Amino acid sequence: MKQPGGLLSSRAAIRRALCSRPDAGRASLISSLDVDAADAERAAAYLLDPRGAAIVTETLHEPVFEWVGPGNAAPIDDQLAALIAMPALSIVRVLERRWTPRADEAVAAAVVATQYPEAAFEQLARDAGPDPELLALGAVQCGRVLAWSPQLQPQGERIVDALLARLGTTTPRPLLELVARALGPLARGHFAERILRRARAGLERPKASSFSQELAGVDQDWNERPRREHAAACAYILGFAAPHDREAFVGYRAAIFDREDAADVMVPFVDGMIAAAHIPAVTELAIDLFDGGNPDTALALAAQLPMDDIAGALIEALEAPSAGHRALACSAVELLAHDDVDPALADRLADPSPEVAAAAASTLLARGRRDLVAKHSGHEAHPVRRAVVLAALGERTVPVIGELVRGGLAELEAASEDVGPSPVTRLVAESLLTTVDGVGVAADLIAGVPEAAGLLALAGIPAVDRDIAVTAPADARVRLAEALTQISDDGELRALGLYLLARMSAGDATLAPIVVGELSATDGEAGTLVGALGELRVATPETAAVLAPLVGPQSPIGARVIAAAVCGRALPAGHPAWVHVRELLELGTIARAAAWSALRDRVRIA
Repeated sequence: MKQPGGLLSSRAAIRRALCSRPDAGRASLISSLDVDAADAERAAAYLLDPRGAAIVTETLHEPVFEWVGPGNAAPIDDQLAALIAMPALSIVRVLERRWTPRADEAVAAAVVATQYPEAAFEQLARDAGPDPELLALGAVQCGRVLAWSPQLQPQGERIVDALLARLGTTTPRPLLELVARALGPLARGHFAERILRRARAGLERPKASSFSQELAGVDQDWNERPRREHAAACAYILGFAAPHDREAFVGYRAAIFDREDAADVMVPFVDGMIAAAHIPAVTELAIDLFDGGNPDTALALAAQLPMDDIAGALIEALEAPSAGHRALACSAVELLAHDDVDPALADRLADPSPEVAAAAASTLLARGRRDLVAKHSGHEAHPVRRAVVLAALGERTVPVIGELVRGGLAELEAASEDVGPSPVTRLVAESLLTTVDGVGVAADLIAGVPEAAGLLALAGIPAVDRDIAVTAPADARVRLAEALTQISDDGELRALGLYLLARMSAGDATLAPIVVGELSATDGEAGTLVGALGELRVATPETAAVLAPLVGPQSPIGARVIAAAVCGRALPAGHPAWVHVRELLELGTIARAAAWSALRDRVRIA
């Protein structure tokens, strides 16, 4: 990447360029990218890696790539990776790897780049993929191709038929979400009327035909889950296809928000609008939320789209009385194109709350304003805030990180809940888990403060949409393992420590027996240890021996679901226990989702 400014000037600038255009409608950005052959090949290899692995490298071209582990990097967004990789992608190459974990965007980009897109699409459409009736990988992938290449949509009737056939209450939730993401862009194209008719029908709640059925609907709410999941997928499609004309949109939105079950469909509807880059509508919703006394949700929306029209209100939120609101506001202003943003964020580096200071530092770095963070570091006297800015600038000494860990441990309980890690906890994880030197500091901290292992394990849990296998250099893993072996009297910490080590050791068959042994000896921490097997991505007779009983019919349903979720990574493909994984497809929506994901991973992850 050679371009000094513009699109590639900062991570925030790249995010702004991406989210200002609809999902699958970003091919126009190609002309803004100055891609060299090395980066194109690096991105292509990343997208087509059969293990879903990170890029192992000693150098990094920021801000397009970011560190995700010691010596492990990844593009900041997979669609951006597909655009960068386009010169290195060919139809022949993607056909060889089209079922690998991240191949869908690469396949779509290759069709855009080829001289013969119609022939390429026909070749792709002829292969429905492995286990097509259940997995539908070919239909979803071809749907993404049609979304990236609208001129091909008239050829795609069979693909749209296949996708609509899976837009129903019996489809596992992960597949429903993929189908909705494929159909959303198509609902603005050649098949719009047909797709939207099905999506609207999917929101209709069937009426109870008898009093007993109505009573059952009240007493057995879990029976409604398949319908709600289906409705959510339909709402996403409708949100993506929402009209941009304001008068038309008002009535369109009312048909969703005024429903009796609006709470079930409002979030996916808004998610669809965000994916479609419907900035005016989402901005108006944020204004309504501010006026209605719900600033947290408004700020969360602003963090996902550039809401320049309400920049003043978002910048003003940096001065809110609540520290939690100020921290959210730091993320909400990241994408703004406004001269007052950076000075206002720099002021927050001295915020009374270290969490706000950490959030401000993170956003300033994303906006390419390292200079402002460095300037503040020269005169900050408060020990924790000074540690925040120094860690953000890359200093990883034990005294600096120790200050952050003391604050992070106080937030440990919150970090394990749905709200996710706090800004300070995320800063600790980024400081210690993305470089070899950082892992060494982590090992020293764990040796002195074993509770730090739990903090780092929880902070290091990957985002759902960033499933990247990380393998740190062997010396870094050995040093971390030596520190973790000293934890002997606390089963929970020991399990979290093994998870942390597994997170950095994808493909390490020597670690698998250790995790298996710990799992065989405990019940209380089984979930954490099963998760560690999933991060290792090693399928051996030893991992099979411990997983097979857990997914079997004699195991409690909760344990079966947890174990099934990692079977696609840790249970050999030909093992007889796959019969029990398939049984879960018939045992409720949560079990069905775990089983489907496992069966998908079995064919996608090598």
